[in-house]
Amino acid sequence: MVFAGAANLLVWTVQPDLLLARHTVAWLVWLLCLFFAAWGWWRSPQGDLRFTGDSWQWVDPAQTQQVTLGVQLDLQQTLLVRTSDAQSRVRWLWLAHARQPQRWLDLRRAVFARQHDPQVDGSPEVSA
Repeated sequence: MVFAGAANLLVWTVQPDLLLARHTVAWLVWLLCLFFAAWGWWRSPQGDLRFTGDSWQWVDPAQTQQVTLGVQLDLQQTLLVRTSDAQSRVRWLWLAHARQPQRWLDLRRAVFARQHDPQVDGSPEVSA
């Protein structure tokens, strides 16, 4: 995707045009977008998202946290999900079929399964 943008800009730049400023601005905008994309990727959260059967957990090297999960975008082979923990910290995660194709359908079933919330559905809460 990055290379496609650069290739399009390169083709546009070599065409005869008297307004060199347009080309310069376009390249600067492209470089700025490239910088922010790389910065966001390097700062992306590192960890595992796990489903326990009852709830979702975010597991990183430092700790394990209970999180709530919501699907924001479903592209069939990729999901954009938003997680939030008890301190209301939000993480945006891209879940991709290519990461573990053999478990993709299991993940989709877990993500779209209705989560039990006794305060919402009125079902009695079971204590252990």
